[in-house]
Amino acid sequence: MTIIKRFFFIFFFLFYSNYVLSENIKVDEINVIGNKTISKETILDIAGISNKNFLYTVENLNSVQKKLFGSNFFSKINIELVNNILNIIVVENQLVDFMIIEGLDNYDDYKKYIEKIISVRSNQIFSDSALNKDILSIKNYLSNIGYFNSKITYLVKKTPNERVNIFIKIELNNRFLVKNIFFIGDKKFSSSKLSDVITSKQSGWFSFLSSNSIPSLDRVNYDLSLLKNFYLSEGYYDVQIANSSIDLVDDKYVNIIFSINSGNKYTITDYVIKNDLSLFLQSAQIADTNNIIKKYLKSFYNYKKVNDLKNDLNNYYKSLNIYVDIEPSFAKKNENELLLNIGIIQNSLKKVINDILIVGNEITEEKVIRNNLSFSEGDIFYKQEIEKSKDQIQATKIFKEVNIIDIDNNDGKKINIKVVEQPTGEISSGLGIGTSGSNVNFNLKENNFLGKGIYTNVGLNIGTQQVLGNITVNNPDYADTGNNLKNSLFVVKNTFNNAGYDNKIIGNNISTRSEIFRDIYFENGFGLSYDQISTTEAANSLISSQAGNYFSSKYFYDVTSDKRNRKFKPTSGYTLSFGQDIIFPPSDIPSLSNNIYGSMHASISEEFIGSIKYRLKSINSLNNDPVKLSDRVHVSDSELRGFSYRGIGPKVNGDFVGGNYAFTTSVSSTFPNGIPDSWNATTNIFFDVANVWGSDLTGVSESNKIRSSAGIALTWISPIGPVGLSYAEPITKKNTDEIQKFNFSIGSAF
Repeated sequence: MTIIKRFFFIFFFLFYSNYVLSENIKVDEINVIGNKTISKETILDIAGISNKNFLYTVENLNSVQKKLFGSNFFSKINIELVNNILNIIVVENQLVDFMIIEGLDNYDDYKKYIEKIISVRSNQIFSDSALNKDILSIKNYLSNIGYFNSKITYLVKKTPNERVNIFIKIELNNRFLVKNIFFIGDKKFSSSKLSDVITSKQSGWFSFLSSNSIPSLDRVNYDLSLLKNFYLSEGYYDVQIANSSIDLVDDKYVNIIFSINSGNKYTITDYVIKNDLSLFLQSAQIADTNNIIKKYLKSFYNYKKVNDLKNDLNNYYKSLNIYVDIEPSFAKKNENELLLNIGIIQNSLKKVINDILIVGNEITEEKVIRNNLSFSEGDIFYKQEIEKSKDQIQATKIFKEVNIIDIDNNDGKKINIKVVEQPTGEISSGLGIGTSGSNVNFNLKENNFLGKGIYTNVGLNIGTQQVLGNITVNNPDYADTGNNLKNSLFVVKNTFNNAGYDNKIIGNNISTRSEIFRDIYFENGFGLSYDQISTTEAANSLISSQAGNYFSSKYFYDVTSDKRNRKFKPTSGYTLSFGQDIIFPPSDIPSLSNNIYGSMHASISEEFIGSIKYRLKSINSLNNDPVKLSDRVHVSDSELRGFSYRGIGPKVNGDFVGGNYAFTTSVSSTFPNGIPDSWNATTNIFFDVANVWGSDLTGVSESNKIRSSAGIALTWISPIGPVGLSYAEPITKKNTDEIQKFNFSIGSAF
């Protein structure tokens, strides 16, 4: 056969074959061949076909093969058409007789979790691809709990009854700890400050129980998002966190490295509305829109403020029964200024949410997720409500991933929500030693108790001056009201060196907390306590006369305005709070306590971040009896540095009994210290002012004088844990005060 003839033969064969397959050939009959344990009806159902009206086309054949292979039931699939009869020839995967995990005899918790996450189990269909995915899942799980480079092997044995037995052998190596955390690149902020942002922590010498100091891929990825949000909240609009890595140092330690390119800090200086609002708004409404937007100008870029702007506009248009999609974007005007381009597009086709599907919540009750949604079935669909709901679900700290997508469904919308749960329990303990004494603490926390999104904490703190045990249960959505309900049972014993008395208190507080307006929170509740005061042998008659047992019942409330850019180590904004404790009959000593406190924060530069903290407190009896000793007002050595804890105020023969009034103010700022950045050290200069005065106890030496001090403080994340040092020089004082110029503390959380 000549080359030309061969060419025409091949061309004709390919053309004819393609022509035949491109035809819609109606199949008269469908046979399934080779199936042993899976019925023909099940196979056809999986393939999405029936004996009637099936057309033989390339598209349909591809669809059938994909669906059958996707079931993992078959190792081979062949489809042929003979005389309008479709033959589906399959080779079934074998069933698993039993699956055994070896090497974890002393790690029952690990073994149980692995058995839960794998898909290849006894009496399940076996497939090589599913087993390989399970091996990868096991490796990821072990890596996330600190076991890097563990050896995992497996063996598949066929049995005479055409089943398989699977043996997975796990050889754990040493559990790794974090030795150092490095932040490299153009990071602008000190390593010490960035260490406070992330959850991963360096291990300390006292680390024998650890979670945050165990390297975890999931935790590092979460830390990446925390760092990104931190920079975005500080105005670094185009920050890039190029990568992170967990590098093995030896057979025990790893280093975690974050590579950061912060870029420039941007201010939003101007805006443009991209569409014509006059098409659906009146002139007064357009003016209101502009006024809402202008409130967010002349401030540093902050992704949270962008969300606030969207919410403000959305709420305004909702009040007008106008449905819009709000789409903000930014353009760089120069190296430090951003132009806000905002699209406000009328949604003339109002789509109703007619279905919400939630998957992935194996432990968490569905209502925990639904209660954090800003929408429900029957509501008008708003794109911005999707983003808001995602943030609210992630804020529960129950899920490591949250994905929400909307799908057009007839004339409405179907919302699919997929979540990936994460471990929500935490065991932590710590040791602290310092000039104010030493303490050991232990905490057992759970963020998703019984899958109901309830926070629980069992804690014990044993110190030289105080022993505290508490059990706290916090329900963020009590009875589906959206309000927070907290119940706390506590037992505390105080032993103060300079007080002349000891006391033991057992009590219970129950309170609710809600956001009544944006960034304004109201908390109120009731408390019961039993206080046993016992005086020392050296105590004078006045203090001894206060010994006894006291019952108290109180109502308390607190109103807080929180305008900080973030809760932890803020760099701008303020807080302002006012609260009262009303101890009412049948309490042994009824009283009224007032408390005003707050803070202000400002960033002068990246290295100079200033703050002002203040507190004003009073307590007065509501009958003729003096306020009991354990309720009187004192100032701590962290509020007034350079003086001892409870070391100022009214005294009786050398014992500080506290006053009826107190105020404290502290002005401080971070500043560069010249210490290598890898040391994770932060320094502050401060100026503290305080006073404790007034006493309804007779025979007390009054001490009404403003005290003040100035000094420097150093915080260093050392190999043995956080180290705090401060030196303060008293400026104004009384000769009756207890001076303590130097303070240090060494602690380790593990």
